[in-house]
Amino acid sequence: MRDCVFKAKDANVTIYAKRELFEAMKGDRTFKQIKNVSHLPGLEGNAMVMPDGHEGYSFQSI
Repeated sequence: MRDCVFKAKDANVTIYAKRELFEAMKGDRTFKQIKNVSHLPGLEGNAMVMPDGHEGYSFQSI
């Protein structure tokens, strides 16, 4: 199955995940965390969650 792309309406967030993983993310704080990241100063473009996204203690900056 190909990964799906979900875009948030109230934040600059893009989530790449299969539907099953996307639904599982609703059970933890993944969405809240990426929304918070999307509001950090200096971020250009969208904050993104990769297909293995999950709740965690930090985020990666490239």
